[in-house]
Amino acid sequence: MKKMRKIFAVLLTLAMVLAMSIPTFAAGTTASINLTGDTLTRDTTIKYVQIVEPDTTESTLGWKFSNATIANTFITAFNVSTADEAIKKLIISNPDTNAATGTINASSELGAALDSLKTLATQTANITTTTDNVPNAITGLNKAGLYLVTAEATGYTYLPMLAYIQDNGLGNLADASLTVKGSKDKVTKVIDDASAESVSEGDEIAYTVTAEYPYYSADAEKKTFTATDKLTNATFKENSLEIRVAGVNTALVPNTDYTVNEYKDTDSLQIDFRYNPNYAGKTVTIKYTAIVGAGEGNVKNEIKSNFDTKGDSVTSAKVRLTVVKEGKDNKKLSGAEFTLYEYSETEKEGYTKVENASVIDTRKENASGTKTIWVKQVGDPQITSAEEATKGTTTFVGLDAQKTYCVQETNAPTGYKIQKDYHVLTGANSTTAEGSKVYTFDNFDNVTVTDENLSALPSTGGIGTTIFTIAGCLIMVTAAGLFFASRKRTKQNNHSMIVYNQISNPGQMPRIHQKNNTTARRARMEKKSKAI
Repeated sequence: MKKMRKIFAVLLTLAMVLAMSIPTFAAGTTASINLTGDTLTRDTTIKYVQIVEPDTTESTLGWKFSNATIANTFITAFNVSTADEAIKKLIISNPDTNAATGTINASSELGAALDSLKTLATQTANITTTTDNVPNAITGLNKAGLYLVTAEATGYTYLPMLAYIQDNGLGNLADASLTVKGSKDKVTKVIDDASAESVSEGDEIAYTVTAEYPYYSADAEKKTFTATDKLTNATFKENSLEIRVAGVNTALVPNTDYTVNEYKDTDSLQIDFRYNPNYAGKTVTIKYTAIVGAGEGNVKNEIKSNFDTKGDSVTSAKVRLTVVKEGKDNKKLSGAEFTLYEYSETEKEGYTKVENASVIDTRKENASGTKTIWVKQVGDPQITSAEEATKGTTTFVGLDAQKTYCVQETNAPTGYKIQKDYHVLTGANSTTAEGSKVYTFDNFDNVTVTDENLSALPSTGGIGTTIFTIAGCLIMVTAAGLFFASRKRTKQNNHSMIVYNQISNPGQMPRIHQKNNTTARRARMEKKSKAI
């Protein structure tokens, strides 16, 4: 009798325990897949579909694929003959472990199958969000099995994920958790120094490229991460490349962590990373320097990756200066030589000191005048054109709008005086729209230089040579007048003497004639004497 009582007591206790557990079991008839991850945003779209579900009628495994398309996909992927064999492959793949890590690391076959089935994930019901509208769970799941979960967001790449909802018996379903991991597709590029928004030949531009290291299945056959850079009107500086991964203290090692093509003095650069799953999802920083080439064209730098084929770019500007040469009559003058200099009012290395320089600077009040400056010649001097369309002008191209320049006439046209003023350039203001990576600037304002003719006499500071010219002419005229007046007086005196002798000695020849007759007689007498 005592034994019977003990048995009934045990049964009663068991019945009470079972009765208490019924509500607990009932509460687990639905389950959730909880979502976490740094790449989840309010713009992330979560979709899902059940691919394996319970089967108590046909399969001895107790599981079946949800439809024939899914079954055939896995049969092909795993290279097996039946759906049960394919399901065994999935069970061996340990889907709950995959769900815990948020990555598909079982096999390349599994990854390929899930990738091909992503389009079947169309269900969006029962997606809950945080207060910031970020997805955080898939709720209301009433079947045990495997669920394919996908995430989509502009600018991100996500791997397809598997979540395993377990059945603990008596219809009690257990929640699952997924860490949604994705990498940003976008590669971005910036220039490190705002002073390189405008550049000239020989300038150096330091660039920084950022991207996120991609996620790949551990057994994926192709794990490519490639960054390709293209320069326009510039070349890469040798040994300037440095690549780092966030959280790693040292730079990545060439030919170990990545390979790169020869980029010395070239305009293209390709970096092929050797995939390291430890870097997945981390920010990659690529730094290098470019050297600006000659000519007028702007410097453009484009970066792309195998995940972001659109890529990103940044453009640094070059500007120009036009010098106009005129005479005082506004006549355009060809043949004038102008030299361009970088300009400073303080001492600079590589600059030449010029004392007592005549400076014309309209940038600020009282900036013009005679002062000590420092200059460095830029390129070769330019000659003003003789062509009709461009007569009297010359143009300097490929200039940096963010530098200070001056221009000086170093040879004047034939017949004109040289103007030695240093004209400081103005007007090259930024016209870039805010947020744009295409930097543009206005050209420098034209510089007009007016020369005087060499034949033009001074108009200030005295009469100059004019007074001497006039005095010389007056002296010459006076001398000529005195000469002719003296000759006239001499003739008049001789005539008066002849008239006087005739009046005083009538019948005699004028003395002048007498003198001549006496001389003739003496000559005749000497001739006769010689004859005898």
